[in-house]
Amino acid sequence: MQKSDRETAAASLSQLPAEPSGRTALVQGLNELEGVLKGLSGKTVVYLFSDGGYERKIAGVPQ
Repeated sequence: MQKSDRETAAASLSQLPAEPSGRTALVQGLNELEGVLKGLSGKTVVYLFSDGGYERKIAGVPQ
Protein backbone atom coordinates (compact mmCIF):
# COMPACT_ATOMS: atom_id res chain seq x y z
CA MET A 1 0.00 0.00 0.00
CA GLN A 2 1.14 3.50 -0.69
CA LYS A 3 -0.10 7.03 -0.48
CA SER A 4 -1.68 8.09 -3.70
CA ASP A 5 -1.54 11.27 -5.67
CA ARG A 6 -3.11 12.27 -8.96
CA GLU A 7 0.01 11.65 -11.03
CA THR A 8 0.59 8.18 -9.58
CA ALA A 9 -3.08 7.27 -10.02
CA ALA A 10 -3.11 8.52 -13.62
CA ALA A 11 0.06 6.58 -14.43
CA SER A 12 -1.42 3.40 -12.94
CA LEU A 13 -4.71 3.81 -14.81
CA SER A 14 -2.89 4.34 -18.10
CA GLN A 15 -1.31 0.89 -17.69
CA LEU A 16 -4.66 -0.93 -17.57
CA PRO A 17 -5.43 -2.94 -20.71
CA ALA A 18 -7.92 -1.45 -23.16
CA GLU A 19 -9.72 -4.79 -23.52
CA PRO A 20 -10.51 -7.29 -20.74
CA SER A 21 -8.95 -10.72 -20.83
CA GLY A 22 -9.05 -13.79 -18.65
CA ARG A 23 -11.56 -14.57 -15.96
CA THR A 24 -12.82 -12.33 -13.19
CA ALA A 25 -12.18 -13.69 -9.70
CA LEU A 26 -14.21 -10.92 -8.06
CA VAL A 27 -15.40 -12.79 -4.96
CA GLN A 28 -11.92 -14.12 -4.21
CA GLY A 29 -10.41 -10.66 -4.65
CA LEU A 30 -12.94 -9.04 -2.33
CA ASN A 31 -12.37 -11.76 0.28
CA GLU A 32 -8.62 -11.08 0.21
CA LEU A 33 -9.19 -7.33 0.42
CA GLU A 34 -10.41 -7.54 4.03
CA GLY A 35 -7.00 -8.79 5.17
CA VAL A 36 -5.25 -5.96 3.34
CA LEU A 37 -7.55 -3.26 4.73
CA LYS A 38 -7.40 -4.44 8.36
CA GLY A 39 -3.90 -3.07 8.90
CA LEU A 40 -4.56 0.35 7.39
CA SER A 41 -5.51 3.50 9.23
CA GLY A 42 -6.96 6.79 8.09
CA LYS A 43 -8.96 7.32 4.93
CA THR A 44 -8.71 4.46 2.48
CA VAL A 45 -10.07 4.32 -1.04
CA VAL A 46 -10.57 1.10 -3.00
CA TYR A 47 -11.04 1.29 -6.75
CA LEU A 48 -12.78 -1.70 -8.26
CA PHE A 49 -12.34 -2.35 -11.96
CA SER A 50 -14.33 -5.09 -13.61
CA ASP A 51 -14.90 -6.37 -17.10
CA GLY A 52 -18.50 -7.07 -16.14
CA GLY A 53 -17.96 -10.84 -16.20
CA TYR A 54 -18.15 -13.08 -13.18
CA GLU A 55 -16.82 -16.52 -12.41
CA ARG A 56 -18.13 -18.12 -9.21
CA LYS A 57 -15.11 -20.38 -8.85
CA ILE A 58 -11.84 -20.39 -10.73
CA ALA A 59 -9.57 -23.42 -10.50
CA GLY A 60 -6.40 -22.74 -8.54
CA VAL A 61 -7.76 -19.58 -6.89
CA PRO A 62 -8.75 -19.97 -3.21
CA GLN A 63 -12.20 -18.75 -2.24
